[in-house]
Amino acid sequence: MKYYLMPEKLRPILSQHFIGTLLTGTPKDNLAFIKSNIEKYKYIVTVGDVVTLTLTIGGINPKLSIIDCKCLRRKCLTLNVLRGKFRNIIKVYNPPGRITIEAWNSIKRALKEQDNTLIEVQGEEDLLAIPAILEADLGSIVVYGLPLKGMVIVRVDNSVKELLRRILDEFILVKDER
Repeated sequence: MKYYLMPEKLRPILSQHFIGTLLTGTPKDNLAFIKSNIEKYKYIVTVGDVVTLTLTIGGINPKLSIIDCKCLRRKCLTLNVLRGKFRNIIKVYNPPGRITIEAWNSIKRALKEQDNTLIEVQGEEDLLAIPAILEADLGSIVVYGLPLKGMVIVRVDNSVKELLRRILDEFILVKDER
């Protein structure tokens, strides 16, 4: 299995708000903000269970959603609520602190699909916002959760992609032949 391993020195940066706009309102307020600006976006990608639930229950249909069925590291019933809202469901393995090539390729394929897709991650989905942003079309948005702080909206443009490419260059590419 090939994967990118996050170096520990990046943990403090990646666990904070460092790109995009941080929405700290109530889920209802955050949803209203996104809905009021939705025409400006090519499509929406969500990363995280709470963000995905908030938007889909609120009537927004993301092109791609990535969840791990955990809320604050505890199991939650996200999949039961979301199952009927997505045309395609893909299961991938992605351990904490990593971005597997399998998960990355699933994101890439899903964004090319006509129908919306839910990726259910066994492991952790947190770092998958990086390939989601890098693979998303310009003018799209990626919304991800920042635990106990709110949700972050990233408008995908060339400068954001370049910043994330530089961060990804700091990761260690591992080729585990087990």
